[in-house]
Amino acid sequence: MNKLTLRILASFYIWFMYTRFKTSLSLHHPLESLMTSGKLSNWLSHPIHSGKYESKICPFGHLVGWLLPIVIIVYSITERGRIHQNDHYQIILRKLYKILWIAIFVISAILNLNAWLYLVPVFVLEFHLTKVD
Repeated sequence: MNKLTLRILASFYIWFMYTRFKTSLSLHHPLESLMTSGKLSNWLSHPIHSGKYESKICPFGHLVGWLLPIVIIVYSITERGRIHQNDHYQIILRKLYKILWIAIFVISAILNLNAWLYLVPVFVLEFHLTKVD
């Protein structure tokens, strides 16, 4: 499969896991409750140890579940449409895309271990695809 197809499939997976997936299982670390309290608690709060069959993703994660797939697909189409691999614009775009994934890796691990765990297959895929570049 080509990169565009793989990233479209990954985008659908992210959308599903962050906006539709429900489970009664959850994993958490002690810092999650500290990180999700305070002024942004309504935006970042998610079920912790509820045991209910529900989404374990916060409202911010639901938004990411819509926006991240769009970013991935737009990046993939833009990357595919570039003729020169060493184009200055393309180099900057690749660096920003890698930075985005590093930020997602760190932020999802800090805020919600479930959200991070759902993204592990996509992290592996993106690491492989960006390593191939």
